[in-house]
Amino acid sequence: MKTLNILIATLLLLSFTSYAQNSDKQEDNKLVKHTDFRIETDNIEELRNYNWESVKEIFKGNNPEDKITISYTFNGNFKQNNGKVVLNNYGFTASGKTANLEALTLKLKNSLTNLDNIYAKYNGN
Repeated sequence: MKTLNILIATLLLLSFTSYAQNSDKQEDNKLVKHTDFRIETDNIEELRNYNWESVKEIFKGNNPEDKITISYTFNGNFKQNNGKVVLNNYGFTASGKTANLEALTLKLKNSLTNLDNIYAKYNGN
């Protein structure tokens, strides 16, 4: 009788242990979804040198139909020679589906090129 109780207790312990291990594995397989990515800086060089290809890594766990937003904000200002501020705290946002991530990133890059041209015109860099 004692042997039967030990055997039953061992089988119960093994079944509970294996169930706990399976439930942990199922939770590990869940991916995190990101819906928003934003860069905010007062240094135009950070925007110029940012690796926009890294944005793909951020959204790689998303489904193609998930809605996402990517944006940047430049918290600086562009001044003319007379000191008058031409542009202050400029930002750009692109929203769409994860499937269109490359097109959204391209919009941000084009906007940044325009911002960079304005910066070069007024700040000479």
